Amino acid sequence: MILVGVFDVVFLILIVLSFFVFYLLVGVLLRGVSYVIDWELVVYNSINVYYRIVFDWISLLFIFTVMLISSCVFKYSKEYMGHDGRKVRFGLLVFLFVLSMIFLVISPNFVSVILG
Repeated sequence: MILVGVFDVVFLILIVLSFFVFYLLVGVLLRGVSYVIDWELVVYNSINVYYRIVFDWISLLFIFTVMLISSCVFKYSKEYMGHDGRKVRFGLLVFLFVLSMIFLVISPNFVSVILG
């Protein structure tokens, strides 16, 4: 009987996403383009608040690196935190750290870096 834990699932998700980001990185490098996404958060009278995300080759390279290293951390922490009672909390904190690193990498301005 094969027992699959939360750390194994997160490891597989992160490793698949990291190779998907690598595929996007190769496409961006071959085409020589970068993608900018503007997301309109709030419109109130004449106040427009946008959240901008930039995907260029360097941000995709950093996202690939962060996801690859964090997937290895999850793989290692399965054995390291196997008998600890707070391993779910540890996994959640590591995952939130990975998300904050990704938001840090794709944010083009200082305000979104502080908020992300």
